[in-house]
Amino acid sequence: MDDRQFDSLARRLGRRSGRRGAVRGLVGGLAAGGLAIARGRRAAAQGCCYLAAGDPCYDDRQCAANPNNVAYQPMFCADNGFAYDGPFNCCAWAGYQCAFDEGCCGALVCVDNACREPLSTGTASLGDPCTFDGDCSQDFPELGALICADTGFGAATCCRQAGGSCGGPLSGGENDWVCCGRLTCSGGRCGLG
Repeated sequence: MDDRQFDSLARRLGRRSGRRGAVRGLVGGLAAGGLAIARGRRAAAQGCCYLAAGDPCYDDRQCAANPNNVAYQPMFCADNGFAYDGPFNCCAWAGYQCAFDEGCCGALVCVDNACREPLSTGTASLGDPCTFDGDCSQDFPELGALICADTGFGAATCCRQAGGSCGGPLSGGENDWVCCGRLTCSGGRCGLG
């Protein structure tokens, strides 16, 4: 639009509305702009940009109040005890739900879908027969908590839950027998097939 067309349009609008019309137009425009800003804030609050448990972060606000991760409420940006995934990750403290050890803060481990202190009372190692979770050693929590469960071979043994380590350079490959229940070893972690 050139200067002449703009001046012509401004004269036509000015003739029709007067001062009151101009004020109404200004107020309407401000209201529409405010509504657009409010809608944008509401969309942001609905969880478009929050990080999941275990994701690297730098601020609690990236993790907390995520309506899409209600199971992990509240989550914080803290050290989850794993060096490979960076210094700070979205994680939960003791008593809150989890799906894998990296979703728990500090030295906590994910046992029965809750972040808990690692148990140190057990002496049974990975693959050893057991009766209770407390029978299993927790000497290496960074590899995943050991629990007492059937590994699919008919007997309860100390094994790892979803997210626990099941392979790597020290174990000579991936091992399904390390994983509890119907979990299988893939990419060095126990998970659903």
